[in-house]
Amino acid sequence: MEINSINGINTQMRQMGMNQATDSYSRNLQNQIADAQKQLQELSSNKDMSQEEKMAKQQELQQQISDLNVQLRQHQMEQRREKQQKQSSFDDMIGGNQKTGVADTGVIISLSTTKEQIAGMKKVRTDLQGKLRTAQTEEEKADLQEKIDNITQNIGDKVKETQDTISDHQNAEQDKTDKTLDKKEDEKESGTNSVSEEENGSVEVKSVESANTDVEVQKEKE
Repeated sequence: MEINSINGINTQMRQMGMNQATDSYSRNLQNQIADAQKQLQELSSNKDMSQEEKMAKQQELQQQISDLNVQLRQHQMEQRREKQQKQSSFDDMIGGNQKTGVADTGVIISLSTTKEQIAGMKKVRTDLQGKLRTAQTEEEKADLQEKIDNITQNIGDKVKETQDTISDHQNAEQDKTDKTLDKKEDEKESGTNSVSEEENGSVEVKSVESANTDVEVQKEKE
């Protein structure tokens, strides 16, 4: 009994340590996101930067926020999937819960692909910005600037696509949670109603038995 108790305590301590580490990692990402958002808000009031520098810094901060959000969401999904795998039985793993794991994996792959695409476009834009600084003619500068603007727009579209993917997945997960809670509530109410019906039936049986007893007593008196 003592050995089992000690093992149980050790298991709980390990789980608490894992949860604390997870929370610490998530908080670190959330703090970085908050810091980048603060820098973004203060950017417009910075008088030491030119308008071009502000635009470049704005794009950099927006991309940083997007990347951090992707990392946070991926980490949360991976943690949830690992928890499900540890807690689920073999039947659950080959049944309904497996679909959730596949869905999470699909989202992670989609986010990773988008992140790689954004990184590639950023590299191209950086190269073009370098050429723009050394361009000799106005025509060449205008052509390079147009390409930079187009790539910047594409990066913005990809960032929005990433945010939409995360939002859609969060909504889908919330819907699943709500449906599960509703199902449990319905089952609870159904169980309560069944108990009430059984109690009512028991009362009716007792009433009939009592009436029969009264009749038998009356016959004996006669």
